[in-house]
Amino acid sequence: MVLFIGIVLSCEKAEEYSIVPEIKYSDFYLIPGVSGSTIATGVLVFSFTDGDGDIGNFNNPDEDNEADSLNMFIFGSYIDGGELTPFYTNSLNLPYIEEGIYRKSIRGDIEIEIDLTILTPDTLQYSFYLVDRAGHQSNTEATPVLIISELLEQL
Repeated sequence: MVLFIGIVLSCEKAEEYSIVPEIKYSDFYLIPGVSGSTIATGVLVFSFTDGDGDIGNFNNPDEDNEADSLNMFIFGSYIDGGELTPFYTNSLNLPYIEEGIYRKSIRGDIEIEIDLTILTPDTLQYSFYLVDRAGHQSNTEATPVLIISELLEQL
């Protein structure tokens, strides 16, 4: 799983954000998969704001996935007869994001890759939230209903 985090910093007047992180779904797109292993990689994109700049933690996200350091939670469901049925849960460790020099608040975008295989259901929806170092849980966001076969046709 690969994470991309973009942080927007500028010399403008500092904006005031809540110390409870806020997230907003932006996009979900596919990257063609490696033949024989995955059909595609889904990329979940969302923006975040945090008034006290304590997103992520000091632990190495690639080496340390201890339960107390996990701070990003993703839940996938598939549509079965009009009902959402859970099939996927992933918890991961967002890397430490340093607050700005002149202000504590931060905002940016996060991209998280999700491997999709031939066994992945075709009609999905993901919900997700994050928790900052102070233990504040963000709002929960969700993707629209995603039809993987239609997204694959667009590749």
